[in-house]
Amino acid sequence: MTTVQVLAPFQIALQTTLLDLAHDLRQPLSHIENIAYILDRIAPPDDQRSRDHVRELRRRVIEASWMIEGALQMVCLAEPKNEECDLNELAKAASERTHYSDEYRLEVETTPGIPPVYVDAANLNVWIDTALVFFRAVAVAHNPVRGITGLSREGVFLRLRAEAEFSDAAALLALADPAESSSASVLRRIAEHLNSRFSASVEQRYITLELLMPAVSGCALPSV
Repeated sequence: MTTVQVLAPFQIALQTTLLDLAHDLRQPLSHIENIAYILDRIAPPDDQRSRDHVRELRRRVIEASWMIEGALQMVCLAEPKNEECDLNELAKAASERTHYSDEYRLEVETTPGIPPVYVDAANLNVWIDTALVFFRAVAVAHNPVRGITGLSREGVFLRLRAEAEFSDAAALLALADPAESSSASVLRRIAEHLNSRFSASVEQRYITLELLMPAVSGCALPSV
């Protein structure tokens, strides 16, 4: 029996175990997050100390949820099978998948004429779905995530942007930093699996996530 044959059943069993564990943990974590959200809303405006404690509790719960999400996503990643892909078509398909969801709705503006990217399409969808989970945890409820495709001197990019529900600049910067945030760290690891580069930025209350992908070899990139 080959090594691959031995590992495959183990990976399936591990994925099943993690899915079961995630299901068991997500419900109580979701309840705690909802309670913290309500407490933050009803706390007296002049009781800043209580509001800070409640927001810190909520951030900790979100981070715990992301530890689970990260383990799941890394197990679910397929062995890369890179091929020439039309990013505009993949982005539009991702948007259509979320059309009827208030929590995960994605609206994408595509840039015509960008070169194809050389990535694994299934794993790119994992990155997009994971980014939408990130926004669900931090963005204003029911607002769509705005996406745009484009071309730079370094490659082809997909940018996703949404308004955060809180305006604490330090907290937003921490959420966007892979060194500080489990959620951003997961997105960076998936990007690395795609042979791509992840970055995040904060402008006022808006968070932008960017995935920079390699264009198919031989395609011209802008010189300026």
